[in-house]
Amino acid sequence: MCQVATDDHEETDRYWNAIVGNGGKESMCGWCKDRWGLWWQIAPRVLIDAMAAGGDDDDEEDR
Repeated sequence: MCQVATDDHEETDRYWNAIVGNGGKESMCGWCKDRWGLWWQIAPRVLIDAMAAGGDDDDEEDR
């Protein structure tokens, strides 16, 4: 499995279309499989960074 962090929507679409448009298959949550069976997750860098940062469970005021 491979993860690609993209900087903008155009880059996300370019990677996605290159994989899926050349014999790959779409899946959910940004995952697709190329024609050789390798899985890729194409996701915006800002989303990956936000998920990696997590949250502060002790701060109820932000919710």
